[in-house]
Amino acid sequence: MKDEWWYAIDQTRLGPVSLDALRKMRSEGILSESSLVWREGMPAWLPLSEVPDLKQFPSAHHNLLSPSSTRRAIARLIDWYAMTLLISFPIGFALGLLNPGFALWIQDLGSQMLFGWLVLTPLAFVAEAMVFGLFGTTLGKALFSITVTTVDGHRPTFSQYNQRQFDVYCAAGSCVPFLYLFFVMVWERQIRRTGQASYDENRFAVTAPKLGFLRGVATAAVLFALVLIVAATKQLGYSSAHRWTNEVTGKSVAVPSGWLYKQETAEGRSFHSFIHSASGSEVIFAKETVPPPPMSLSTYVELFAAAVKPAIHLVLPGQQTHIAGSPVMSITGNMVADQTQRVHAFFVYKDSRVWRAILTGPPGKDPTTPEAMKLRDLLFASLD
Repeated sequence: MKDEWWYAIDQTRLGPVSLDALRKMRSEGILSESSLVWREGMPAWLPLSEVPDLKQFPSAHHNLLSPSSTRRAIARLIDWYAMTLLISFPIGFALGLLNPGFALWIQDLGSQMLFGWLVLTPLAFVAEAMVFGLFGTTLGKALFSITVTTVDGHRPTFSQYNQRQFDVYCAAGSCVPFLYLFFVMVWERQIRRTGQASYDENRFAVTAPKLGFLRGVATAAVLFALVLIVAATKQLGYSSAHRWTNEVTGKSVAVPSGWLYKQETAEGRSFHSFIHSASGSEVIFAKETVPPPPMSLSTYVELFAAAVKPAIHLVLPGQQTHIAGSPVMSITGNMVADQTQRVHAFFVYKDSRVWRAILTGPPGKDPTTPEAMKLRDLLFASLD
């Protein structure tokens, strides 16, 4: 039909498309004056500049251009942070509850980068495709006024945009940090030469007006805010408040936020470890059944100090105090491997069991921080 056009890019013949679609591709730089076009009734393929009906194409969208790869990369970074903000908190919260070891593992910077690369980035790309499918744009593209359409001028469907996201992920070497920057420079050369990045070639058209100063400042502010919010919610999601239940009494207590919990076993004995993500303080809570005949709490503490002497030096005698209405023996000391790492242990004798809370902290720091003492009180309160 005479209103349908075919065009060639890199010796690949594509079409048919409408006259408006051809105009859009010309204005976006997908086609140039030397691009070959053809429609029914023409004796041969001709350069666009030699077809009388097509010479005025640039005037329709003269204010649009193909945005640089840097501009696209920053827009994509904003979208990544925005999508990560939506998914990292619930994912981190759920995994932290299901597997306390994850909450400890994710505190390491290398673990965070690995988790973000393998899990959060692919999920963020899919979430972005869902947002684009619903609204026809994303936060980063809206801030930069970037428009993405198919080459025939239509808005991409969710599946089309999701495929584009997958192609970007693969073309960028799975978005590995630093390697991604290399591909941004490669795409910049492609865009300057052909008006398209490799992942958009012959399928998508990306356009945007020139970026004004105020819009650039606003975009930078949004990006900075998103970085701060994502960092804060990640920490909150991985170390949020939760309930801990004493396996003997069945009583639950609310462990404040910031404490990372895991249950461990050593030499056939189970104990509960709580690590404060901000201060580095650790509270180890455990119990031991005292066989008959009954012994005094001070005698037990002396036996315990002798048993742990290879690893912990505890200074005897201890001091008597009360916590949550129960008599408590308090004793201080230090780690043998590092004498600057102080230890403060508390013991309660109740119903033929001795419960102990051992507080430690980073070298040179007092382990009895307000957070650690509050948690100690909550744990001993679970004995009643």
